[in-house]
Amino acid sequence: MLAALHVIEGISKYISPHSHDVVCARLVHDPERLCSAFGHPSVLVVMSSRVVLHEAAAPTLNGQQSKQGPPAPHSITVPASELDPEFLKQLLLYLDATLVFPRKSPQLSIPEVAEFEENSTRPKERMKTMCVALVLCLNIGVDPPDVIKVSPCARMECWIDPTKMVSQKALTKIGAELQRQYERWQPKARYKPCLDPNMEDLKKLCTSLRRNAKADDRVLFHYNGHGVPRPTSNGEIWVFNKQFTQYMPLSIFELCRWLGGPSLFVYDCSNAGMLIRYFVETYERNEDEFVKQGLTDTFKNTIILAACAANEQLPQAKELPADVFTACLTTPVKMALRWFYLQNGPLLDKDVSLDMFDRIPGQLNDRRTMLGELNWIFTAVTDTIAFNSLPRELFQRLFRSDLLLASLFRNFLLTERVLRAYSCHPQSHPALPPMHSHPMWQAWDLAVHTCLCQLPAVAANIPYEPSGFFAEQLTAFEVWLSFARLQPRPAPPEQLPVLLQVLLSQAHRTRALELLGKFVDLGPWAVGLVLSVGIFPYISKLLQSSTRELRPSLVFLWTKILAVDRTCETDLAKDEQHRYFISVLQDSKDMSAEHRTMAAFILTCFVRHNTQGKELGVQSNLMTTCLDLMADEHILSALRSLAGDPYPEVAEMASRLVDYLLRKATNAAAGPVGSPQEKPRHYAPKRPLFGTRPELTRPRDDLSAQSVPIVSTHFVEQCCQQYAQPRTLDRDQDEKQAADWRSAKVTRTIDQAMRQRPREEQIRFDELLFTDKLAIKTFAVKFHPFEPLLFFAGANEIAILNYETNERFSIGCPDTRWQTPRSSARITALSLLNAHSSALLLTGSSDGVVRIWRDCTERAEMVTAWRAFTELASDDGLVLEWDQRKTPGTLFTAGSARTIRIWDVQHERLADEMSTGEDSACTCLAVDWSTDGHVFAAGFGDGSLYLFDRRQRKATQALRGHKSLLVNTFFHDWEGGEGPRILSGCREGSVRLWDTRVAADSYMRFEVRSRITAMELHPLLGRGVVACGLVNNSVNVYSVFGDLYHSIKHHEGFRGERIGIPIALAFHPFFARLAFGCDDQITTAYTCARKKP
Repeated sequence: MLAALHVIEGISKYISPHSHDVVCARLVHDPERLCSAFGHPSVLVVMSSRVVLHEAAAPTLNGQQSKQGPPAPHSITVPASELDPEFLKQLLLYLDATLVFPRKSPQLSIPEVAEFEENSTRPKERMKTMCVALVLCLNIGVDPPDVIKVSPCARMECWIDPTKMVSQKALTKIGAELQRQYERWQPKARYKPCLDPNMEDLKKLCTSLRRNAKADDRVLFHYNGHGVPRPTSNGEIWVFNKQFTQYMPLSIFELCRWLGGPSLFVYDCSNAGMLIRYFVETYERNEDEFVKQGLTDTFKNTIILAACAANEQLPQAKELPADVFTACLTTPVKMALRWFYLQNGPLLDKDVSLDMFDRIPGQLNDRRTMLGELNWIFTAVTDTIAFNSLPRELFQRLFRSDLLLASLFRNFLLTERVLRAYSCHPQSHPALPPMHSHPMWQAWDLAVHTCLCQLPAVAANIPYEPSGFFAEQLTAFEVWLSFARLQPRPAPPEQLPVLLQVLLSQAHRTRALELLGKFVDLGPWAVGLVLSVGIFPYISKLLQSSTRELRPSLVFLWTKILAVDRTCETDLAKDEQHRYFISVLQDSKDMSAEHRTMAAFILTCFVRHNTQGKELGVQSNLMTTCLDLMADEHILSALRSLAGDPYPEVAEMASRLVDYLLRKATNAAAGPVGSPQEKPRHYAPKRPLFGTRPELTRPRDDLSAQSVPIVSTHFVEQCCQQYAQPRTLDRDQDEKQAADWRSAKVTRTIDQAMRQRPREEQIRFDELLFTDKLAIKTFAVKFHPFEPLLFFAGANEIAILNYETNERFSIGCPDTRWQTPRSSARITALSLLNAHSSALLLTGSSDGVVRIWRDCTERAEMVTAWRAFTELASDDGLVLEWDQRKTPGTLFTAGSARTIRIWDVQHERLADEMSTGEDSACTCLAVDWSTDGHVFAAGFGDGSLYLFDRRQRKATQALRGHKSLLVNTFFHDWEGGEGPRILSGCREGSVRLWDTRVAADSYMRFEVRSRITAMELHPLLGRGVVACGLVNNSVNVYSVFGDLYHSIKHHEGFRGERIGIPIALAFHPFFARLAFGCDDQITTAYTCARKKP
């Protein structure tokens, strides 16, 4: 719902060019302030800035002039008989507009448009390369005197073998093919081949190209000198004399004078780097002389690409074309595929051959085909490499100012990668840093390998399966965003240029725009980065799209951009793109109030200081749109409500407007002066008031100088300040508050547990917390430390119980991607990660798979999973021990395999692996916290107990005494103890306490007189409390010294049935709570009864 909308600023000024009255529209979203005034929770409040309606030029409704002078510029005479309340409201809206106000009007320092132009991050220099000279000095059949060619050697020029045809025909054909290759990158340019030229012909060509080029157009000079001597140390290239009997030297400075500036030179010849060296040294040495001659701009705007460094010779390998440098520049995909095959041929399918590359289906400009997608990926990869390697100014100059120049420099990155493998180092002026080993080349190789592996199938008419390159890059960008919000100014994401290319794809466009919106929301620096990478023309083009799903993202992006760089507002005049935002403003059905507010801000910026914007706004009936949005509001009553606002500035502004509007309404009700039959001069009843441009008289210049605004606001300035900042600041604040709340809750929980901790003589688990029969047989139990949650693991399902609200839900079977063919796989271990923050549930299964779940509710989803072991026996299960005292957390895993594997969970990689040296399965693990996680204990099925030290990567101590399977083991250091002890219990009912300093035997033991099925330790109760599940259908609670505190044998209630055999049990980490699950599927939890003080 739109509560009110002011007419866009500047339209009235356009209607009456000599008026200084400016009516302006402002929107701001402030539902809290005007909910009571308009009766809707999402009110868009309208604000005014600058001048609204001047008392000195007040309009009259009675046909009389005001005392101050002639009629106001927007005076409209209305007879009383035609004056009705609806018309009065519309008239007042037109004259004064509706103004509601901000809570505060701070003095904002927002740059004007001129300042934005100076600080704009968009590329400023725009050039076109429209004239191209293609100079080929091949002299086919005659080798240059300073070149010794090997046999066999490279022969192809422009992928044509000149030895297979008459030399003159070959030369003509090569020239035509080179032109065709260049036309792929700039089809609108004029190309002039110059084949084996003499000095006079070349001079005529160069001067004519500069004469026909526009002042700012760049001229390209492509030189192939494979048939002439190498360039000299004096900066000379070679051409021929008229008789074609001699080589003639030509200074590159003379060539520069002919071509003028700006110009681009491509030198494909040996020793080409010598030309760049000579050019730079000579210019620096004679700069003053060049200034006097007026040649400074010519040489400063000269760009050079050279095939190799000084004193280097081009490669002659027979598998390459002779013009490999030109091939990389003009046919990069074909050259890149060939080079990939030469480097990685054995890794490809044996059915893939080099000859098939010429028959790859598709067109370079059709991204739905294999060839087109490869070209698309290559463009994205090279753009990304350049953006992440070059200074922003240099990147914009070379990769964003000129279509053909950008294409050549993207392809130049390939020349560096290819030619370096043959001991050649392509050079450029301005110089570029080495980029041949950038990690994005690996992404390109992977994409090429994936596509080429499909080549035999595609040749057999099997449909091509598109590459996952762009989806993977978007995912990487999304991961970067998830971490970027945690840093004040993170390093720029590598994938940002990829988003530019993805915007061209309908399949990925929506996701790309959403991610781009999240990125620009990081702050003004992110907006500047987006503009510098060159995305703005793409999102500008998208305003022509009719896809409604893109509207929110596009409106948000434009808002963020205009809030930071106001120079972009003029682009809306192109192809009347402002109409897109007018349609958003009118769409109250599908567009949220927030996005319509943003659209109003965009339109206000568009007309505020832009004469063309004002004109287009009138032509688009923008004023009518604004008034239609206000037609159903009770404006005066809303203003009266705000007149009593507790904030003085708001109340004062509202009071002024209420008084002004009431005075105008009173004057209108008094009726016109004069004969009732007299027709008004300026108002025709049958003509729509706002449908067309009203006829308004012009004011006297002396009156406008006396005008005083009724109210003024700073809507645009405030919006710029608000929208330029990250919206995530609020979310960050919320997350900080949530983190503080969680921290306080952790502290409060621990304090509460310590206060409620029973004394040693009070330890009896005799107060029932809950009991229930589940649909699953429990194999593992876990308490959440800080929430009233219990986790019960069944065979392939996890039941979750809130024991305070009795709410229960379950996490179903794992994703089938992680299941094994064995149906007997079951969950054997549970643990909680990040329990103090946003807990993750970690499970281990008998098939050796570790899974991590997020959101431990019915909405739980799997975060990740991996196979810790592949060779576990199905009956033994996977044993886990989680250690999170260090970052990143460490997961210890073991089982029937003869190794213990230690995992870096954050990176999902194996951090360490140690051999157990035991034939029996590992049944329990424990980590010694006092050693910072370096020492851990492992118990085995034969009763063995070993201490391992990660620093020595082996077992350092053997504790022998148990004769049967170890059920569990713990490191325990109780208050008053003399150091860490190890507590262990075996299946046959023996519980032992070990001193790690004496390995001969345990120094204390007790027997439970029954076989143990499960065992847990609560280290905070007394000096340690041990719970043992026994096969005699009971759970016994002991001290670590064997004193029996309590025995649970029967269920609570009148019948008091005997409990089943406990399979799994767990203590709460802090409170005196004990839970266990039995083989009869009944789960029970007890707590120590609260004792009265």
